[in-house]
Amino acid sequence: METNRSFVFQQISDYGASNENVARLTLQTLELTKICSLKPDAKEQLILSVHEISHRLASAQNAALDLSTRVTAQTNAIQSGGNRGHERGIEIPYVPSLQILFEGYYYNLKNVVRDLGGIPMRVLYGKRFEEASSWLSFKENKEPEICKHLRRMESNHPGYSTVRELINRNQQNIKHIVSVRNALEQPGKLAGTIRVKNWSVEQQGITPPYFYYEHAPEQRYDLVGDMVAAHEAILTLAETLIVFGLIFYLPQGFGIQHIGPNRRDPKTPMAYRVIVLPPDVTKRSQPFTGKEE
Repeated sequence: METNRSFVFQQISDYGASNENVARLTLQTLELTKICSLKPDAKEQLILSVHEISHRLASAQNAALDLSTRVTAQTNAIQSGGNRGHERGIEIPYVPSLQILFEGYYYNLKNVVRDLGGIPMRVLYGKRFEEASSWLSFKENKEPEICKHLRRMESNHPGYSTVRELINRNQQNIKHIVSVRNALEQPGKLAGTIRVKNWSVEQQGITPPYFYYEHAPEQRYDLVGDMVAAHEAILTLAETLIVFGLIFYLPQGFGIQHIGPNRRDPKTPMAYRVIVLPPDVTKRSQPFTGKEE
């Protein structure tokens, strides 16, 4: 039964099994849930949700990598003198629709943050959160709503403290993604206003695309580098939250092992696998019972 379900997911997907987003989320979740104690309907909901998240991330990654390739080629042309015109002038590169691409990219990433709080949190950690803002807090010494929930559950599920610490360690990445999207979607409000600059000529020479907040123009963000880094941060966060959640549903005597990047199968580069634990290992926490808070 699981084999047929895996086959269907691969056939309807725009991205193959070798795509790291599909492998590290959709296919990896399929494999890890094969022996987990999740109820069939909960398992199906989780897999469908994770599949949608993996598609959003794959689409975002493609956009970032395509832009990176284009900007790198333009940079190489400048360095080699290939942008000089017939009259000894210099042609300034330009990326078409850069603003639209940038806005769509962070729209996708913010929605991934939001969607992680939905079905994955409900199935694995017991409560559903509807907004991306549930993952963060801009006020000092105030925990995000998701972390508050996990803390309340720790008396019965001690392992949840590890997940809560993981979310706290990723606050900077989550805040950045949500803030960028909010500033693009609602300029001038709490998140501020973002200005996106295409290739331009400045005192130091020809400058590649960057963005900045209007209230802090001196702090520039490398547009391409920021997009690539934001994708990797959220992919890793999504993968880790799902894997950690599934640990609590493994049968006695089983665990999950990380696979290093150089040891992954290039055809399906999953990062985790189920292993048999040594007989003296103690179960860390009991799984969630299925009732929401």
